[in-house]
Amino acid sequence: MTRFKAGDRVVVRPVSEILAMLDDRGRLHGLPFMPEMLGYVGGAFRVARTVVKVCNTIDASGTRTMNDAVYLDDLRCDGCAHGGCQADCRFYWKEQWLEPDEGNVRRPTDPIEVDKARKWLETRTRNGDRYVCQGTEARAATIGPVSIASPDQYVREIREGNIGWRELLRVAGRALACRFGPKFRLMRVLPQRLVPRWTPGEVSGRHEPGDRLDLQPGEWVEVRSREEIARTLGMTGKNKGLAFSYPEMLPLVGKRFRVRGRVERIIDEATGHMIEMKHDCVTLDGTCCTGEYAAGRWFCWRGIYPYWREAWLKRIPTGQGDTSHQARDAGLEIDEIRRVPVLHH
Repeated sequence: MTRFKAGDRVVVRPVSEILAMLDDRGRLHGLPFMPEMLGYVGGAFRVARTVVKVCNTIDASGTRTMNDAVYLDDLRCDGCAHGGCQADCRFYWKEQWLEPDEGNVRRPTDPIEVDKARKWLETRTRNGDRYVCQGTEARAATIGPVSIASPDQYVREIREGNIGWRELLRVAGRALACRFGPKFRLMRVLPQRLVPRWTPGEVSGRHEPGDRLDLQPGEWVEVRSREEIARTLGMTGKNKGLAFSYPEMLPLVGKRFRVRGRVERIIDEATGHMIEMKHDCVTLDGTCCTGEYAAGRWFCWRGIYPYWREAWLKRIPTGQGDTSHQARDAGLEIDEIRRVPVLHH
């Protein structure tokens, strides 16, 4: 049972208290406290979700249980202490690093103390030629694998306030449709909004290059039609090595989003090595993974942003951007994100 639940208000403990909990590698129960987290020390935040389980991006084998950890609001890593990594991951916060926000007077943060802590923690962000972060160490910080058939994980999601019964039934219905639809030849009659998918022959493998837009953060774009996107994909559903994850991304066709940022380098969580993107890649606000479509990884709340090729987007003239008709957040399946960098960008 966790101490905090979704919706609770908490305060990040002082630096000295957090450091006293860490081992000589800067970790608590295997989870690193990263230098990028120091900027939030002493701040008050809302618990967005309790971390019940995390996607295993190290060997793409499903999910693993993590205890005593939460997500705070949408606090994300800016990569400043990890070679400028642009993966934009959410932080895991151990509950021991937090205390209830009871409206008490905040203790001032000593900048000298924070600077010393930063220098100490930064020496623990590398292990030889590999980077060390919460993503690369997530497997070591978890207890064990979670069976998709185990009801305990779903009961805990509800008990911790992460989801309600309606959300559970919606995701379960979609999962059953994906599992048994092909077996009983129901895919032609199941609506696309329930099971997003390519129709037979839609991805022809012609791999048209598409336009280069040189998109910049803050610009508005519209996701191209499924027919236009299909023409840019090879038979494996990739464009220059980057997979278009149709379950998460097809529902976004025709919708408009603001460019969040360009992605040029990310840490491969499986190896800890920095990967340099060789081709255009951007992220879009409001499109992070919901944990609703990735088989076996339901209700993972990492909220990873999918990677988009510019060929899948078209620029919207200034002043015409609109978010009123965005249906929901979505993103790449976690295992596809992990494999993207090792392909030829």
